[in-house]
Amino acid sequence: MLQKSSILSLVTDTMVYYKVTEIEFDFDDEDLTQDEQNTIIEEATNCLWTSPTEEDLVNTITDNMGWCIKSLSYNTIQ
Repeated sequence: MLQKSSILSLVTDTMVYYKVTEIEFDFDDEDLTQDEQNTIIEEATNCLWTSPTEEDLVNTITDNMGWCIKSLSYNTIQ
């Protein structure tokens, strides 16, 4: 049986982080000022994101930010 510290070590050793470098949200049909849009974009690019897989990253960001994504560029950090 694995001890708690061993489990934590396994999780942190395999954790992958994603740093968003560019993101375009679907703000169409939304009544947001450019400043409001920029603030949302800055929030997304100032975070280190975790996601089960790279394929799930868009869903993870969408679920947390509340906006659909049109395009996304990111770096993987391990």
